[in-house]
Amino acid sequence: MKPDSRFMEYVWKGAEGLSGTLEKTLWFTVVYAVLVTILVATLKIKDDK
Repeated sequence: MKPDSRFMEYVWKGAEGLSGTLEKTLWFTVVYAVLVTILVATLKIKDDK
């Protein structure tokens, strides 16, 4: 393919959009895991008493 191919412009534009989506998904997963860990640890302490 030629470096100035229109197809590659669409590929890079799609990859840029996918990158943003994956970054948001990663942050959501990290925050969710931290919150669940805190809740499980807190509830487990209350059950032990």
